[in-house]
Formats: sequence, structure tokens, C-alpha cells
Amino acid sequence: MIYIQSQIEGMPEKASEPEPKKPEPFGGGIPFPGKNVSAGQAFGILKYRMDDPAVPIWAKVRSIEKVAGFPTLNGITKDELQKCLQWLFHYFDFDVEI
Repeated sequence: MIYIQSQIEGMPEKASEPEPKKPEPFGGGIPFPGKNVSAGQAFGILKYRMDDPAVPIWAKVRSIEKVAGFPTLNGITKDELQKCLQWLFHYFDFDVEI
């Protein structure tokens, strides 16, 4: 015989309101200032212009964000991705306590 307990001790009888939706990565979090870049612009900036001082910082960040959301990374080498990560850590202070 299977017995299903109708109320678990300490649990409310009715389900509470659902938790607020957490921000989605790549577009649902804190907005970064600046305009958007197209997929083609993002690819070109990430691949060829990360060291170019003429490209604004916001465009580089948006490019990294856009490329990170691509379903595949064909055409982007591991060295180029590593260079982007190094650039991010060079320009932004990720003060994380462990």
C-alpha cells in the first residue's frame, strides 16, 4: 500500500507565490551603457580589434557579450577567446571574495 502524506510538516498547505525571475545572462542583468553592436561587428571587433584604442570600451564589452551568446564559435580561436578574457580582467575590477 502506498500512502501519500497530504501535508508535510513545516510546509504551507498552498504553494506560495513563485520566486521572482532571476536575471537571464546576456541580456537580463544590469544594462551596460552604450549602444548595441551587430553580430558581424561583434565578430570583427572580437577577432581583429580588441587592442584598437579607437574602438570604445562599451563596444568591446558588447562584442564579447554578443559572441558569448552565439550557438557555435566557429571562426573564433581559443587564443582570441583567451585574449578577450584577459582584456576583461585588465579593464574591470572583479572584486570577488572567496
